[in-house]
Amino acid sequence: MSKEKQQNNEEIMKTHQELVSTLKELLGEHETFKEALQMDEQKIMALALYARDLADKGQMDEAQTILEGLVVLDPQNPYLHTVLGTLYFHKDLKDAAKVELLYALKLDPEDTAALAYLGEIYLHEGNLEEALKMFEKAVSLDPEGKDPFANRARALSAIVATLAKEVEEKGEDALKDIEERMKMLEELGLEETSEPKGEA
Repeated sequence: MSKEKQQNNEEIMKTHQELVSTLKELLGEHETFKEALQMDEQKIMALALYARDLADKGQMDEAQTILEGLVVLDPQNPYLHTVLGTLYFHKDLKDAAKVELLYALKLDPEDTAALAYLGEIYLHEGNLEEALKMFEKAVSLDPEGKDPFANRARALSAIVATLAKEVEEKGEDALKDIEERMKMLEELGLEETSEPKGEA
């Protein structure tokens, strides 16, 4: 990871912690920020979808600002952490993405999107064993092959299996193929189509 990206990751973590600390002071007698601001689940999800639309249009920074605010408002919502994690992933802020995706899975161990993207982060790190665990779990949650994230995990799992065999045969040099094969998957159209659970 470049020094600049590492600094970006550190700044995100620091800003997030400072924001949480400040908002806790403002929270007062309310149990949650969502309650204090009279934000129900429907409004929060509408804002999350709006942030996703912004990201799809290339307005990544604006989407990030909204999603970072939403996870503070509703920290126990796994979907928000997953969407923020995938946004960080696409901004190449892998450390920040990993934190959000791990937390999403703590809240919802069956979140196939979080499993697929976390597996992909492990794959980028060269941690084939952990990547395969994430992909296999995502696939096991979708035996009928209807979930786009589980299908992404299926394709990536096949690559991991091939890489693991090559590493065993050729050594660590085989890991250099990861980026090239990841690009190949993108060209095949294995992009996310993230939708909230329970949403049409």
